[in-house]
This record gives sequence, structure tokens and C-alpha cells, in this order.
Amino acid sequence: MRRVVRYMLVATAIAVTYTAWVMVGRYLENRRLEEGDQRRRAAAMQALPPELSGSELKILSFYAVPAELRQGEKAQICYGVLNARSVRMEPDIEKLRPTLSRCFDVNPRATTRYTLTAEGYDGRLISESFVLRLAR
Repeated sequence: MRRVVRYMLVATAIAVTYTAWVMVGRYLENRRLEEGDQRRRAAAMQALPPELSGSELKILSFYAVPAELRQGEKAQICYGVLNARSVRMEPDIEKLRPTLSRCFDVNPRATTRYTLTAEGYDGRLISESFVLRLAR
């Protein structure tokens, strides 16, 4: 019985050591990748054209394609914001996130006014809107 307990203790120690080795290795690899991402992001920000640099809150784009559609058809709403902490749309279609460019599908049942509101890191709000017309 003592022999079995001794083997179980050795097997447990090996398993714990291996698990710790794997977890530390994954942590170090993730940290290395994150540091590389930060360097790439910093280089990309330096390469931005002047209109996309700075800290001013901007709505770069907000539109629908097509601008008019028939009942049952889908449209794509596209938006892009710069230096926004958060973004929301009315009517609330889906959860939005700040991004330079993103599009998603909508299927309105009637002519609808869409309003995009972006909040900056300083708490300032800016909005733009358009009407997506449903032809009869």
C-alpha cells in the first residue's frame, strides 16, 4: 500500500510540475504576442494620414447601401469612428463597437431614420443620421 501511495505522490508531483510548466509557457507566449501587437499598433498609428491622427472625436462615415430598398430586401449600414470610447445607434439594432470601418445587414419593415452617436474619451458626444427609405 505504501508503494502505491508513493507512486501516486510522484505521479501527482509530475502532473503538477508539467501543468505549471505549460501554463507559464503559455503566459510568456501571450505576453510576447501582446508586446508585438502593441509595437505594430504604434507603428500603424504613426503611418496614419493626418486626417486620421490626433485625438479629435470624428465620425468618419455613416451610410446605407442601397439608400432605398423594397419591402423584404436587405441593406448594409456602414460606419466608422475615430477616437471614440463608445458608439450606439438608434434604433438599437445590435451592439456596436468603435472601429474605423464596419458594415452589417439590416432588414427594415418601414422607412427608418438611423442615428449614430459616438462618445469621446472626454465625454463629448457627436451624432449623424440618415433615412433609409422603403419604396412602395
